[in-house]
Amino acid sequence: MKKFTEFILLIVLIVVFSCNPAGDETQQGDNEELFVINLQNGVSPTSVYNGCDDSYIESGVNAGICYGGSTQMHTGIASASGPKRRILIKFDLENVIIPSTVKIKKAYLTLYNYGGGGSSGYTDKMYAYKLITNWRQGTENGTASTSNVTWNDPGPGTWATVGGGGDFEIVSMSDTPESWNVSGYSTFSLNPSMVQSWINDKSKNYGLILKGQIENTSTMAYRSFYTSESGNLYYRPMLTVYYSF
Repeated sequence: MKKFTEFILLIVLIVVFSCNPAGDETQQGDNEELFVINLQNGVSPTSVYNGCDDSYIESGVNAGICYGGSTQMHTGIASASGPKRRILIKFDLENVIIPSTVKIKKAYLTLYNYGGGGSSGYTDKMYAYKLITNWRQGTENGTASTSNVTWNDPGPGTWATVGGGGDFEIVSMSDTPESWNVSGYSTFSLNPSMVQSWINDKSKNYGLILKGQIENTSTMAYRSFYTSESGNLYYRPMLTVYYSF
């Protein structure tokens, strides 16, 4: 009988401790609730979002040409005699309901890759770097501009080095997508601390520059993506942010 009583008491204690609010708080701490928001022109967080700016810039004879109105953007080197191309992209966070007190846990940039090629098995990979100079997309599509982004100028102000070469942090803020050599969606895992800095000070959100790691003709490779001007809404660039409070 004594052993039976002890057994019942043990069961009661287990039930009591399992209902303890302190236990719930520990569980929440171990399994922190995450919230997610997608930013994509014409799609999310609502169909009226139009905060993604993107373009590409090109060295050589087209260094003064703006492609802000293009439905396509390119990065890398397409041929032994071809120019360098780099992609610029940013997402407006000032008009999105993400409190400045949140903690960014994960972030991803998704682009739709519709073409590419190169030599030596496409050995030059593309990475994303945090821009530290502001730029203006513009609406030109293959015409000269001095007021919107080109290889020569960012639009407002000047590049520290043409092509934005001295206008980004030298440490890569992304990985290279596993689907790099495959047509379709390519997703870059971004450094959460970079996105956190955009949330903390939205006025310093100049976005990213995407460029080849090496950018020389011996390992030339290029990729082509759709921009936020694409007629297919779901081919447009998307930023996905996971955060907690």
